[in-house]
Amino acid sequence: MSEVIDTYSWSKRVVATSDAINADQAEVEAIKQTVVATAIAMHDERIAEELELEENNEDTRLDEQIKADVELDSISGRILEEIERRADLLGEYYPFKLDEGSLIYTPSRTGVYEFCLAVSTAPNVTTGPLVELARYFEILAGDAVCHYLGEGSKFLRSGAPTYPANSAIKTFKDVIDHLNEHTSEWEWAPTIDAEADLEAIKDEGMDFVAWKTLDRRHGRLFVLGQCACGRTDWHTKTADLALERIQRWIRELPPVIPVRAFVTPHNVTAAKIFRHLSRLAGLSFDRVRLTSITSTPTNVEHFVNAHSQHLLRITQLVISNARLA
Repeated sequence: MSEVIDTYSWSKRVVATSDAINADQAEVEAIKQTVVATAIAMHDERIAEELELEENNEDTRLDEQIKADVELDSISGRILEEIERRADLLGEYYPFKLDEGSLIYTPSRTGVYEFCLAVSTAPNVTTGPLVELARYFEILAGDAVCHYLGEGSKFLRSGAPTYPANSAIKTFKDVIDHLNEHTSEWEWAPTIDAEADLEAIKDEGMDFVAWKTLDRRHGRLFVLGQCACGRTDWHTKTADLALERIQRWIRELPPVIPVRAFVTPHNVTAAKIFRHLSRLAGLSFDRVRLTSITSTPTNVEHFVNAHSQHLLRITQLVISNARLA
C-alpha cells in the first residue's frame, strides 16, 4: 500500500464527504460481484458517463475532453486515497483488500461494517421501507458505545419514534423514568416553560444513553448519543444534542456532567476533519470506530450473537449480496 494521504481540513468536509460516497459505491460494487471485482474501474466508468460531453465542435470537444479526463483522474485518485485510509485505520477488520485497482470483498464476522455501508448508501432512511436501518443503527450505536465503556455498562435506545413496536420506552418521560429506576440520578421534573411543549416532545436529539456503574452511589459516567445518518449532511447535525434542552425536563443533571457523543455510519477518515468534529459534537464514532469496537476479540462474540443475523437481514434490503463470514 502506498503512503496514506490526508490533506483535508474542516473547510473541505463537503469534498471529503463526496469522496467517501464514491468510495462507498466502490465497496458496494465489490460486494455485489461474484468474482474479484474491478470496483474502482467500474466506478470510474459511471463517473465518466456523468461527465459525458455534449455535442460541440471538434476543438471545443477536445478541450472539454481533456478537462473531463483530468477531473476523472482526480476523482479516481481521491477514491483510492479514501479506501487506503480506511484500510490503514481498520487493518485486519477492513472487509476489503485493494489489489491493483480492484477491491476484493471478504465478509466480516459481525456484519457491522456492511450494515453501516448499507445505511450510508440507502436512498432514504427517514421515510419509507428503509427506516428500520436508521432506527436499528441507534441500537447498534448504543451497544457499541456501551461496550466501549467496558464492564458494568448498560445502554438504552431513547430515540423517537418507538422501536421496536413492543418497546416499553415510548415517550421521553419513559426514558427519564427508566434512567431514574436504574441509576436514581435522573428525575422527571419539567420546568414551567417546558410543560407547554410536553405533547410535542420527541427525544431532544438524544438517540441513546449509555452509562457505566461502579457502585450504587451517584456519580456515574453517562454518555448521551446523537446519531446522524444523512448521506450528505451528517456534519450539519453536530449541535442537535444539547444538555440545555434536556435539562428542561429533569430536576437536575447528574453530578458528573454527561458526555455528548456523535455517531454516524459514514467513514470520517480525514484526521483534521475528525478532530474538529470531536470538538463540535463531543466523543465521536464513525464506521471505522464502530467496526473496531465490535470486532475486537473481547466484543466480537457478543455482536455476532446479539446483532449479526438481524444486521444481515436489513443490510440485504440495500445490498443484496451482503453476507457473513
